[in-house]
Amino acid sequence: MLRIHKKGLFLFMLTLLLLLIGCQDTKKEDKIRNDIAGRWTGAIQVPNQPLEIEVTFSEDNEWNGAITIPIQGVEDYPFKKVDVSQGDITFTMEMNGQLLTFEGEIKDAEMKGSFTQQGQTFPFELKKGKQTSEKEVEEEGQFLSIETDYGTLYGELAIPKNDGPFPVVLIIPGSGPTDRNGNSLGITNNSLKMVAEELAENGVASLRYDKRGAGKNQLTNIKEEDLDFNQFVEDATLWVRALKEERTFYRCRNHWS
Repeated sequence: MLRIHKKGLFLFMLTLLLLLIGCQDTKKEDKIRNDIAGRWTGAIQVPNQPLEIEVTFSEDNEWNGAITIPIQGVEDYPFKKVDVSQGDITFTMEMNGQLLTFEGEIKDAEMKGSFTQQGQTFPFELKKGKQTSEKEVEEEGQFLSIETDYGTLYGELAIPKNDGPFPVVLIIPGSGPTDRNGNSLGITNNSLKMVAEELAENGVASLRYDKRGAGKNQLTNIKEEDLDFNQFVEDATLWVRALKEERTFYRCRNHWS
């Protein structure tokens, strides 16, 4: 008759239990990996002007990822750090000297959480693999960009349909976080967009741009301690210089004095 010592039996059962736990942990890790890895799309819910984003995650010894912001021309911008714990995820990025943080929870192929930039927090929501809805619409517009000490700024052109060159107007947004269409938090009137369209109907081109911290230039906001009126003057000056280089518009020096 086969006899098994009690101590040996205990060690055997303990080893078997550890193996089963290890298999369960491996399956759980594989599920988390499959749930997170891949492409996510959705938006940061900024009031009146949701910012659509695309995010990708992958794991190679450690988690990493990148973000694409179609409306701002940002493509595959890498995250500084990605932390994953069970169904929770935190990812951060550095842009224009600022630390931007996403903290979310993943459930049923959806990621929901909060996005924080310069002390301001907005909710975000992503779905795995879902296409953005406004990317194609935004790409139909004609945009110019300028490089500044605090990041890239984008402006939208409105061009008359007939042959140029045309006179051109620089439309500068008003006070507060105003976007290029004349809208701000809680106010949607498209006033500047209608001005640009009316000018184009009458043979005058225009360029209008989102103020820093709004719309397409949302992530080029400047820290409050570094911000002064001269920076907005410099932005407008750079736009004038950019327009002077465009052959679409009149180049008579008297028009740029």
